Amino acid sequence: MHYVEYPGDGSPVVLLHGYTSTAEATWQAPGIAQVLAENHRVILLDQRGHGDSDKPHDPAAYGGRMLTDIVELMDHLDIDRAHIAGYSMGGNITAVLLNAAPERFITASLCGTGVAEADEALKAAAEALDPVGVDPEEIELLKMIEEGTIEAPVLDDAAMEAVAIGWGQWGPPRSTSRTSNSRCSRSTASSTARTPRQCAWSGSCRNS
Repeated sequence: MHYVEYPGDGSPVVLLHGYTSTAEATWQAPGIAQVLAENHRVILLDQRGHGDSDKPHDPAAYGGRMLTDIVELMDHLDIDRAHIAGYSMGGNITAVLLNAAPERFITASLCGTGVAEADEALKAAAEALDPVGVDPEEIELLKMIEEGTIEAPVLDDAAMEAVAIGWGQWGPPRSTSRTSNSRCSRSTASSTARTPRQCAWSGSCRNS
């Protein structure tokens, strides 16, 4: 599993990207990680099946393992509790992890995701407040990809299908196995220079 760390003295923040995206595209390209790193220790990971992490094609490699990846990475980094934030699929993973392991959270932030509103009147009122049209940040990101400022994520279609099957409706199967030996690579980023310093680390994401 590949991750990037912005060292810092503040409380730790773990950031989870969305389906088909990467840590770089979701959190670094818009500058979110860099701003948070001014006052926090920030960790962002390419979740399995995405970015520079391994991309198994077996649906059994996903599901609940996408939760234990986060816990094992936090254990490896000696992080007991963190502010955990996720966008889209990452938000759903954050919500399920909050239910499964609330003791690992300082706060939880669900971005670009949520639960269905059961009250139709409240649902209609909320939808009326939503802006109509394309997100300006999406336009800016597409422009950056076209200009070559950032690279578009390279998708492994078989891995993406396996993620979708393994996670189901973005929730883990009832029975999950906590297998270890997740292989990890690390990139450390300087919060002062705002430019990631690439290095590699390979080993188990769980402390022995």
